[in-house]
Amino acid sequence: MNRMFEPNTYRPIPSARATSTAVYDEGLRRHMLGVYRNMALGLGITALVASLVASVPALYQPIFGTPLK
Repeated sequence: MNRMFEPNTYRPIPSARATSTAVYDEGLRRHMLGVYRNMALGLGITALVASLVASVPALYQPIFGTPLK
């Protein structure tokens, strides 16, 4: 029987270890920061609108007073 597939016999290859140096693509980083900035802005706007709707009865009664449940 081949011992390579038996439990506890696997040995990692020393040359296959992850290196500690990372290379960052500055264009991708800038793009993702823009995406996260827009997502945070959208979340903030959503929170403000939800707070406004929840605090004004004339706004939340048509929404929550419908027969749709």
